[in-house]
Amino acid sequence: MITNSGVLSFLEAEKFLIHNRAYSYGQILPLVEEVGVVPPFQFSRALTETGFQNPTLIRYSDGTEYSAQIPMLLTGLTGETVATVGNEIGYILIVYPGSAALPITGLTEGVYSLRFEADNANLFYSEYFSWVQGLHYRNDFVKVEWWHNEDVTFSGGKIQYTFPYKNRVWLQSDIGKPDYPVIEKVVNRDGVDFALQTISYKLHKFQFLATEHMLDSMYLIRAHDSKVVTHMGKIIGEGDFDKIYSFLLTPEWQEQGDIAVVDVEFRTNKVVIVNGRDYETLTYEVAECGCFVSNYDATAWITEGSAEYLGGYWTDEFGANHSFDPGNYVIVDGLFNTLEQWNGATFISVGILARETVCIVHDSRNPYARESNYFFRLSGIGLSLSQVPVVLSETAVDSVYTISGDTFENTLIEIWLRTDTEDILQGTYTDDDFETGITFDASGSNAYQVIARTAACPNIGEADWVGFEGIGWWEIENTFEIP
Repeated sequence: MITNSGVLSFLEAEKFLIHNRAYSYGQILPLVEEVGVVPPFQFSRALTETGFQNPTLIRYSDGTEYSAQIPMLLTGLTGETVATVGNEIGYILIVYPGSAALPITGLTEGVYSLRFEADNANLFYSEYFSWVQGLHYRNDFVKVEWWHNEDVTFSGGKIQYTFPYKNRVWLQSDIGKPDYPVIEKVVNRDGVDFALQTISYKLHKFQFLATEHMLDSMYLIRAHDSKVVTHMGKIIGEGDFDKIYSFLLTPEWQEQGDIAVVDVEFRTNKVVIVNGRDYETLTYEVAECGCFVSNYDATAWITEGSAEYLGGYWTDEFGANHSFDPGNYVIVDGLFNTLEQWNGATFISVGILARETVCIVHDSRNPYARESNYFFRLSGIGLSLSQVPVVLSETAVDSVYTISGDTFENTLIEIWLRTDTEDILQGTYTDDDFETGITFDASGSNAYQVIARTAACPNIGEADWVGFEGIGWWEIENTFEIP
């Protein structure tokens, strides 16, 4: 008697093959593999019975036979004799990894089977398998592989796991429609449910058709250490943080009984766990001066000639005064904003380079305001700083405008257009685009606005609206009278 432990099964006579049973009516549902690749298999027989030899490949369509003994030995076919120990009768184990195509010329797509000869001239036949060209590139197949970190033993045999042997099956299916189970540990206090712990994960699902001999092997997937599913080039279960944790097969046999519709559910060890905790407020916003990395961080924003400027201190949002430390940078509001540095006795001008940036948090001109403020050094205009993008050049040909200017480094520039009814985002550009020139069609609009932003901060600097000459119209007054 043959004991099969792989997906490709062997039987003692053709009449025992699934498609030859009365309820199958000759219907064949073969395993699927790449052209030339025999599915991996293992089977064993007691030492008291006959051995195996002369594997032959048979094409189903025309009965053509190919001698496969040497090709299969070259691609990993091995045999092992396990001696009798006590009451445990020894056995012969045949293992084939199915990891490479057979070196036989003339093999094409089609349905095939294998045949072994026994020492007593009896013949043993495999179930059928179909070869499909380019299987690895097909998006309508799911590949499932499973193996163990040690041999799996049972009475009268074992499943031997020595590299490169892995169980493998290709299933015509599509992974989709997952579930997202949630497990909560809840305590009720005064009629209110408090979640002590919330556990959630993704439950992958797919469905396929299978015969009994396929399921005889696949039902053990759940018990194996390693399981990998590949679909559309995506591998699930390969990494340490993506291992398949469970694999459940649920067959529903069809009326004839030879084929089952099998529902598969599997999950990985990607589990989200949130433990209950107490909190008063939830802060979820960009950090101070976190819109981008600035060249200078200033301590405060003060007015030239003010008490703070003359006294070397700044006022916080609570009205408390703080002395500047030597080396502190300060934004000074005079004829225009400049960057200065406190040396312990007075302020000295800082030679900030064009387009370099400064961020401050404390605005002593308005002590109750505390927010991030950003500045950049304008090109060619002394050492003055600006808080908004500045258009330095504007040209127009009919309704097509080109503007260029200065803005913050490492930011995005949005161009907005204003019509009589709404404001429209014309486009988003880089700071370098703005410096070299941005061209846009202003048809139907009467003004534009330039806004600097980053991914984290939608409004770092917002310039004033600039009107177009001769584009659009404003109604100042009308003389219509309604009697």
